[in-house]
Amino acid sequence: MRRPVVSRARGIGAWADILSIVVTLSVITNSCILAFTTDIIPRLVYYYGYSAEYGTGSPTMHGYTEDSFSIFKISDFKEQNYPNILPAWFDPAIYTTCRYPGYRYPPDHPQAYSVTKQYWQVLTAKLAFVIAMQHVVLLTKACIAYIIPDTPSHVRASMRRERFVVQTILQQAELGRLRNTLLTDAPSSPPSPQFHVEDEQAEMGLLRCSLHAESPGVSHPPQRCHMENEQAEKTGDDSLLKGSEEEASSEDSSTVFYSV
Repeated sequence: MRRPVVSRARGIGAWADILSIVVTLSVITNSCILAFTTDIIPRLVYYYGYSAEYGTGSPTMHGYTEDSFSIFKISDFKEQNYPNILPAWFDPAIYTTCRYPGYRYPPDHPQAYSVTKQYWQVLTAKLAFVIAMQHVVLLTKACIAYIIPDTPSHVRASMRRERFVVQTILQQAELGRLRNTLLTDAPSSPPSPQFHVEDEQAEMGLLRCSLHAESPGVSHPPQRCHMENEQAEKTGDDSLLKGSEEEASSEDSSTVFYSV
């Protein structure tokens, strides 16, 4: 097994959403455990709604156990529900009733063994507790996450500076690439007409000097050739001047050039 290649990431990716879902589900399950497996909500309902003769006196927890248990008549047991081995206390002649936790009407009530109104009140209070606790915990989580950011301020500043430096380097590289492309693809600029005319004049001057030198019996003043050569040098066409000199010297050794 090889170690995986390390790469930079902005966060933990999909795990952030997964952890958020797990946190939400954990809040709901913990709220349901507190509401449905403990007697906190039934005690509160009894304390504020049913104690002290339904609010006529001061609230108290006296009588809560009596209120939270329902009555069952032993003679109402069906034969198929009888235990295989009857305990000593299971004697309808001695014990006619038993108590069990729940909110149901007694056997002599018209709605015997049906749930009472207090049962629905306790169930509503439990559901309200679950919803309220869920919102309180999630709101507290959101406030803490807002107060304490995931990334410290100095780390965010360093990240912004690094991003700026990278953008600057990329811009400079792009500008350099465009400059090189323009210099490579740009056509060579044609020579100026003025320089073209001056080059032709210098070439004609050299030609005239060569013809005068080759003509027998014709004297040509050296000053004129000297001036024409200077004009050729001023036009910047040194290569043309030297080429004409070498060509004339190779063709006829009698050709004379006057230059500076």
